[in-house]
This record gives sequence, structure tokens and C-alpha cells, in this order.
Amino acid sequence: MSGGKLVGSAQRRTARAYLQQGSVLLGEGHLRIADYLALGADTRERVRDALRIAAGSAAPWLGSSPPLERFADALQAELGPRSTRVDGASGAFLLTVSGTGSYTAPVT
Repeated sequence: MSGGKLVGSAQRRTARAYLQQGSVLLGEGHLRIADYLALGADTRERVRDALRIAAGSAAPWLGSSPPLERFADALQAELGPRSTRVDGASGAFLLTVSGTGSYTAPVT
């Protein structure tokens, strides 16, 4: 993938909290959007091709399935021993840094 979007991300910082929301495509499921549009087959394929060009997935870097687990493992390794991982039944996960205090420098 070259030049397309890989990550959607937003964050909110306060004196005592840091919220990071993001999305990383772990496969090509986003291409199914074209299947839900009232289009002819040729147009549907052009839409699918446009989606493929505009956004890519992290799958090439994550190896074999399950990609969500591999992504969570890599992220937790990067955050280090102060992080805690909580796996949910849906396959989603939460990583949080342990301890108290501010995540951000005070605004002066």
C-alpha cells in the first residue's frame, strides 16, 4: 500500500486523562461496503477498487490470524510493563497504563 490511509485516530488529553481512539483495518472487510450499494456489477467493482486504493490494512505486517491478537500483543509490548490488557468477549481489547497521576504535561 502506498499513499492510502492506514489509521484513523483521534485523541483527547486533559490534566489527568488521555483518551486515544483509533481504528486500524486488520483485513479487507471494508471492501464489502460496495456490496451494500444499489449499483451495477461494473460500478460496484470500481467502488471496491477505489476503496482498495484509498485505504489499506495492516494485515501484511501482522502475519496469519488472528490479526487482532497480534496487533494487541505488539501494542502491549510497545507500551511496556506498566500497561494492562483487558480482553473482551467480542475480541476487542483495552490497554491502559497503570498508576496515578497526569498523562500530560500541565498547560502553562
